[in-house]
Amino acid sequence: MRSSTIVLAGLSLLAATALASSAAAAERRVTLTVDATDAPRHMLHARMTLPAAPGPLTLRYPKW
Repeated sequence: MRSSTIVLAGLSLLAATALASSAAAAERRVTLTVDATDAPRHMLHARMTLPAAPGPLTLRYPKW
């Protein structure tokens, strides 16, 4: 599997986990922006916006 595919899969998994982990997060939108202009060089640039309320927050992500 190509590294760019793994990165996209990981980011998608993170977004899905963040949405499923909190009922309040379901009311807000998580945005994922991927810039693939450097894809021929096997580089992807991603930006994720995850709305959060004040207070404790636990984020879980895959170990790469």
